[in-house]
Amino acid sequence: MRLRRLPRARSSTNPIRGFDNREQSTKKVEAATSRETEPARSTQNANGRPRVGIVSYPQDDLGMTLVRRFVEIFSGAGLRVVLVADSAVTEDSDSVKVKFPDRPGWARHLLFQVRIASVIARNAGKWDGVWFLVGGTVMLVPLLAARTVGLRTLLVLAGSLTEVSERTHGAKSFRTLTSTILESLTMAFSTHVLAYGKSGRQLRSARRLRSEVITEAHEFVDLSHFVSVTPFASRSNALGFIGRLSAEKGILRLLEALSYLNRDFPRLELRIVGDGPLRSEIETKIESSTSAGNVRLLGWKTRAEMPSVYGDLRLLVIPSYTEGLPNVLLEAMACETPVLATAVGAIPEVIRDGYNGFLVESNDPRSLAAAIGDVLNREPNQIEDIVRRAKLDVTTSFGLESVVERYKAICLATGLLSQDL
Repeated sequence: MRLRRLPRARSSTNPIRGFDNREQSTKKVEAATSRETEPARSTQNANGRPRVGIVSYPQDDLGMTLVRRFVEIFSGAGLRVVLVADSAVTEDSDSVKVKFPDRPGWARHLLFQVRIASVIARNAGKWDGVWFLVGGTVMLVPLLAARTVGLRTLLVLAGSLTEVSERTHGAKSFRTLTSTILESLTMAFSTHVLAYGKSGRQLRSARRLRSEVITEAHEFVDLSHFVSVTPFASRSNALGFIGRLSAEKGILRLLEALSYLNRDFPRLELRIVGDGPLRSEIETKIESSTSAGNVRLLGWKTRAEMPSVYGDLRLLVIPSYTEGLPNVLLEAMACETPVLATAVGAIPEVIRDGYNGFLVESNDPRSLAAAIGDVLNREPNQIEDIVRRAKLDVTTSFGLESVVERYKAICLATGLLSQDL
């Protein structure tokens, strides 16, 4: 099969290392899609708003939190959302029920994709497009189904299964080779591909296949909810990990790094907020670790609790193998909590090392431990300056209103919205 190579788009600049302001964003998105845009379809619902489907997997607590944010963005941009899910997610969206796999496995996932493809085919005359969010880069069957019935597909590069598989199974493993092929095909055949910024390995891979990629996609943080509640000097001596307990998030590397920190920071605590497939393995590792008494596995916290969770941390650590732009990064910045993150995805476009946060090149446990130790040894007034700059940056570029305007520009440029609406 020969992959069609699409025309090249020019890159853009912006206030936070690659994220444009609204006017720049609109111009860049229009330039990046001008040769791909199809005529607008006329399948608007009774309210005059175009309908779009959302496909995102997994849909655990963290996954559904992400979906809710996108529903809010799309609704604000003028779209009517139909979520492919086990159940309805919000009053602002409709839903189509599809049974999601309850255990891992390629056969189950393939059957899952066939079920989604069937839903898309049945709704071809009702929808204007389909957004593929988390897990979308391996959703080849439903993506091809959408293209076959004439729907636009918008693929968001929110992380790479290939990058994780290379680290955990090896570059030549069957799992890595399979995911590489799937991700290459979805990026090649999607009508539009969106990235969280202008850097990262996944974006480079996409541009080898179709150099035209929209680099204006990202999420928002609720600036009225995520605020600083505790002065930095009054916070506990605690690190935080917040996210899905799964391989790509690097949580096992962080646990190992903690063992290297025990000598210099014997009272340092690690608070793990989240749940996921690695929970049992993490519990076993904690029980057998010399630092077991310093680790608290807290499960998921409610949205109302999260500002207090962030507000009692001296450092949030994001040790991921792969990312798009994690919302926990933006939430922590809004709460004036310092962040140390691996330099993956669009993170280096937001975090400037030593200026508004901290970067580490590898999630190797020794590298993580050294980087964490360096942050903890800094003077409180230096950290306070860093978190104030982080707060200013996230306030400037990642509020709901500015993000809605960016996605509205994307929808206009890709033909999902028309200027008449």
